[in-house]
Amino acid sequence: MTNCNVYIAKYPFPYNEDIYCSLRKEEIEKCRNSDVKEQKFYVWKLLEYALSKTFGLGKSTLNFQKKNNGKWILEGYNFSLSHSGNIVVVAVSDYPIGVDIQKIKTIDDPNKFKSIILSKKEKDKYQNAKNEKLMKIWSLKECAFKRSNDSNFVPNRYEIDDLTHYDSFILELQNEKYILSTLCDNISEATYLSLSDDLKLCKTRRTALVSIVSLSNKNQTI
Repeated sequence: MTNCNVYIAKYPFPYNEDIYCSLRKEEIEKCRNSDVKEQKFYVWKLLEYALSKTFGLGKSTLNFQKKNNGKWILEGYNFSLSHSGNIVVVAVSDYPIGVDIQKIKTIDDPNKFKSIILSKKEKDKYQNAKNEKLMKIWSLKECAFKRSNDSNFVPNRYEIDDLTHYDSFILELQNEKYILSTLCDNISEATYLSLSDDLKLCKTRRTALVSIVSLSNKNQTI
């Protein structure tokens, strides 16, 4: 059986214990931006939950390591993290995976944005791309970076047309819209699981209807 599960949660949510990984906890504590610090904490708590639910891994067995390129890994398992606005997302899979969520907002300078994210070939193809399309391109390139072993995110290094096996669709939470993208070789097996009962699907994936399984429980702690 293959696994490709994407967990979505609105934070803050109740939890019983602090982060188990002391090195990650120390890293988060050093974060000076209080909002980002909170996002990093809750997305890691969601990761612990996702690994337990998908692979049956207890916290004490999670021997996380940080690679020289700055990315966290867990030997034998694949995961990816993302956060934006009031949503945190964790993807876990048997295959290398990248996940990204972006709160949709107006791009102040579209031409400058294109110059940063688009390759030379893409600048011609997507010269008329509008706000939502540009944010989708950005999101998918984030996924490509997260799935790779690259140390630095250079958006124009990745070609959108070279990316296959991905989902990208729009979610709504409390009248705010987000783009959620996932890139993984077993994306056809992907299951989306939400811990928030007020999350709405606005647009579907490319090839088929996507369903979001609700795990919402008012008494649930992570």
